[in-house]
Amino acid sequence: MKKEDLKNKLKQKSNESAAKTDVLLDEELTALKKATRTNLESIRPKITDQDSYNKLITIVEEANKNNINIGTLKERIEKARSAVVTVAKEASKFIKFL
Repeated sequence: MKKEDLKNKLKQKSNESAAKTDVLLDEELTALKKATRTNLESIRPKITDQDSYNKLITIVEEANKNNINIGTLKERIEKARSAVVTVAKEASKFIKFL
């Protein structure tokens, strides 16, 4: 298969995938728009004690913060890995001269 044919096939598959994703997102948006207050209340935690509710909110906020921290850590590791690879490539050039 030629490079151009492969490129065209990849574009076609990408467009098909994007179209399917658009349909799924549209369906989700429609479902959310149709949701009534009763539907939304049914998925809300049933906590009548304000202290318990406040503790739950604190736990959820901490969990969210930890997830953000993990994401940041992963991003930093990826950047560091990239930098290490770059340094290793440059170092290998100098080793040739030794």
